[in-house]
Amino acid sequence: MTMDDLLTLTNTIIKSGVSVEAMGITYTLTREEHEDLDRELYKHANGTINGYEHNEVIEINLGGISYYIDYD
Repeated sequence: MTMDDLLTLTNTIIKSGVSVEAMGITYTLTREEHEDLDRELYKHANGTINGYEHNEVIEINLGGISYYIDYD
């Protein structure tokens, strides 16, 4: 899963007209996928990966949808 995947999913849900109020989506990824996504989100938010430390859980809100992403 990539940041683009999350944005595409969010746009699809919002465009469908479904109410996103209090919507939460949980994903469980492999550790490798989780670390890649975490790193990508960190770089997007900070402009660099300097200081990056892997988070056990990724929590992000996009367009009113809360995503909870962990790994197995």
